[in-house]
Amino acid sequence: MLPVRAFTELVPHMIPRTGCSILMSRAVDSAINPCIHYQQRRGVVVLKRKYPVKVKRHPGLKFKPFLEEHFVYEFVEDTQHKTKKTVKVILLEDVPGVGLKDDIVAVKKGLLRNTLIPEGLADYASPENLEGRAIRLQQQASGPKRLSLLAQETTEHIKSKPLRVEIHEDVEWEVLPKDPVLLAFKRDGVSVPDHALSLPDDPITEFGTYQISVTINGITTIPVEIQVVKVESTKKEYDSDPEG
Repeated sequence: MLPVRAFTELVPHMIPRTGCSILMSRAVDSAINPCIHYQQRRGVVVLKRKYPVKVKRHPGLKFKPFLEEHFVYEFVEDTQHKTKKTVKVILLEDVPGVGLKDDIVAVKKGLLRNTLIPEGLADYASPENLEGRAIRLQQQASGPKRLSLLAQETTEHIKSKPLRVEIHEDVEWEVLPKDPVLLAFKRDGVSVPDHALSLPDDPITEFGTYQISVTINGITTIPVEIQVVKVESTKKEYDSDPEG
């Protein structure tokens, strides 16, 4: 196999004069290792034709070649220097509506500049800060688990108001089962698994207000107030032989 210098001297016309080939030829003539991989910095530049091409869509018409004016372009945007609307940061404390401590989130520059940075709630997601975050997460792995931001919002929603458990008047029951309570949670927009719901030790045998407990993600258990109420049946009775 010929060395790079010999190859460039034998067939220089076969090597395209691109940016990478120029760097390679300079590396051969210098002390730089020619085996280093050189890669151009690529970006996307958006252009548009200044004079749009009029395409004839009628069948049978021959296509005319482009004119010189069709190769005139106007600059639209350089994505390499495009301003980003959000910035990735590492939260140093729990921020309602944004995230929990040590979460990596993308926030608007105004929120970062006016609130998060001045109050010490977040820091830029630089390589040094990411390494510090990884160390903190390793130290916290053996500690107690924490609820996610969504779980915290769900907990506050459950505590905000009593849960209405409706039982139709035509349903016969002696002890309240879990099914009507789980259905009431589902109507309220909260998914509670069967194993996370605990009814009181004393069975619920009549309508009224009671207190149950719900376990959130197996981490914490919260009390929930429920109101067991009777509602009228919505079934309509029809005659066996309706007229008309």
